Amino acid sequence: MVPQFRRVRPSLLGLTLTAVFTLIGCATDAKPDFQPSQIVAPVPAPFCGTPAGCEAGWTSARRWVLDNSGYKLRLDSSDYMETFGPKGGHRYLAVRVTRVPVDGGAHRIQIEVVCGVTAVERGLLIPRSYNPKCNPEPDVATADFNTRIAASIAEAEGPHSAP
Repeated sequence: MVPQFRRVRPSLLGLTLTAVFTLIGCATDAKPDFQPSQIVAPVPAPFCGTPAGCEAGWTSARRWVLDNSGYKLRLDSSDYMETFGPKGGHRYLAVRVTRVPVDGGAHRIQIEVVCGVTAVERGLLIPRSYNPKCNPEPDVATADFNTRIAASIAEAEGPHSAP
């Protein structure tokens, strides 16, 4: 006589526990590192060659950060500003802006942007209608920042004072 194996149906409790432990293992509260955007923006970082141009560029940079970040400024000085964040799971842009001296007394105003959205949110538990990306994306925000700051500097310095 050949033994017959009866088909064992998984219990609801077993499936529930498996799902819970899987989610616990995947869902971490780790904060993403503050890293600049992985995609290089096609617009170069703006340069200022005069005190008036640098002041206009820095004022414009501060306004851009306040209007576009979603976080408040944490540090703000004459050559460095940084917002709070990034906070994992948030679609806000955390921003760091520095004014870096270059040859001849000019300065470069450069930005680093990171989005707080984590990979966990891109999983299966989020409704398909949810867009798990920052708006704007960090590379788009970087290009917009560089364009706007360069325009402010050009307006302040005039057409003949470019470095």
